[in-house]
Amino acid sequence: SVKAPPTRNNPANNLNIAMTPSIAIIGGTSLIKSPFFTSLQPKTVATDHGSVILYEGDFEGHKLAFLQRHHADADKGAAVYNPPHLINHCANLAALKNEGFTHVIAICSVGSLSPSIPISTLVIPDDFYIHSSAAPPSFFPDARGHIVPCLSPTLAPLLATTIAASFPAPPL
Repeated sequence: SVKAPPTRNNPANNLNIAMTPSIAIIGGTSLIKSPFFTSLQPKTVATDHGSVILYEGDFEGHKLAFLQRHHADADKGAAVYNPPHLINHCANLAALKNEGFTHVIAICSVGSLSPSIPISTLVIPDDFYIHSSAAPPSFFPDARGHIVPCLSPTLAPLLATTIAASFPAPPL
């Protein structure tokens, strides 16, 4: 099943989905082996925050990239695993911006603390919380960093509808 978040009024998330978006997907270690990403080619993108390995290509007329967050640090090499608290989020986001991506979808595998959300449920949150003193809570060192991030109210329902139609829930 797919759970979409309630929409939130945040002017920072007014995205024009009607344009042809370029989509970047940030995912974990196992997603790079997905058949969906086999045609993507590795590319090193230099940023002011460090170099990043992106896998780029196209999908149905859209520019597409996959960023393997635990193995994206080009300065260390793709074979080096970076635990969550050592991921260079600023370099990753800067690389996506430098490459002109208009939409970013981050996929994370975690458990649920709620019995009402069973295993294999895809949840599309409307915000998140980082509990880490090592990871920067924002890309910006000024007042812009105080904005609470959330998922686009336009993109969230589109993702929920598309995913539900493409991957129907298996019978229990």
